[in-house]
Amino acid sequence: QHDHIDVIKRNGRNLNALVEDMLDFSRMSTDQLKLDKSEFEIHSLLDSVIESLEPTAEQRSQTLVIELHTAPVWISADHGRIIQILSNLITNSCKYSPPSTRITVKVDSEDEKLILVVSDHGIGIPQENLTEIFSPFFRTSHTEVREEIGTGLGLAITKTLVDLHGGNIKAESKLNVGTDITVVLPGALPKPSE
Repeated sequence: QHDHIDVIKRNGRNLNALVEDMLDFSRMSTDQLKLDKSEFEIHSLLDSVIESLEPTAEQRSQTLVIELHTAPVWISADHGRIIQILSNLITNSCKYSPPSTRITVKVDSEDEKLILVVSDHGIGIPQENLTEIFSPFFRTSHTEVREEIGTGLGLAITKTLVDLHGGNIKAESKLNVGTDITVVLPGALPKPSE
């Protein structure tokens, strides 16, 4: 019975994620996706994201690691959407990385920009697909990607959210070595404004 309950919970979470992705994609398509900006410290947000995703990583015997910038980094952005961006990227890394590997999140700031890098040692992305991975419904033909449940909307939504913030996102990858996804967002602050 416990095993069945776990399956039901997991399928419920997958279905909820699918519905949320479809709603966001619908808002994207009709330009109804809006930001609600506030000022917050990125390290505390990242701690909460990692804490919520650790069970996912532990199920796969993976480790989530944060490499922090030495000083607090404040940013003016949509708190909930930054959580969504990081959650999407880290969840993807978990999905497409083998057991007993590390997923690393690096935080830095430069010239009033926040720099976030999510790195894994997963299956990687073919070079010819690197420009397509942010397109809606795109999924590579890689067998291990096809075996994972997904809509092909996560990275498209992530890119839209980064674009709405005036930032940019790029992927670098080598097959069977791993992937680095870098997000650069404007609005980084040395300290919160009064």
